[in-house]
Amino acid sequence: NDGDVLDVNSNGTISTSGLVTLVHDDGTKDIYNPTADTDAARGTALISAQTAAASGELIIVMAGSYTTTSALGKSGVNWYFYPGAIVTNQTTVVWSDQNTAITYKVGGYGRFISNGSNLEVIRTQHASSNITMTGLSVLSQNDSSSAGLRLNGVGTYYFLESITSDHYDAVWIE
Repeated sequence: NDGDVLDVNSNGTISTSGLVTLVHDDGTKDIYNPTADTDAARGTALISAQTAAASGELIIVMAGSYTTTSALGKSGVNWYFYPGAIVTNQTTVVWSDQNTAITYKVGGYGRFISNGSNLEVIRTQHASSNITMTGLSVLSQNDSSSAGLRLNGVGTYYFLESITSDHYDAVWIE
């Protein structure tokens, strides 16, 4: 790997599935490759990048399916998802402010799915949260008992393109 976002395999092909890159504010990069070719291993790489990221840094997510059990969203850490990047959370919401005032941006073309019971794709609880999401292709959830997007605070939110829910309300604002 020469430090670029793409990973060149020994046979000369380019691997982009499940590749997560953390771009530090000084321009250096760390690559997080999954330890196996599974959705869970790709999800672990995603969470590892988030854990290592500091405010002002960018996480770039290549195409692939990522399964997590932890919510995404860290103050000051921005995200970019390439087309074909699909993040499914099995146990909690995909994006959250964890009831803390945070600010972050999500861009690109990811698909975000909440696959658990009574879960939303995005849930904010703190009134001062400021989350900007632009260019997203799909936000959806696969449970019939909750909204795809639940905003409990009075933060600022920008959503472009589609927000969908497989059942009931697509957006729930409290």
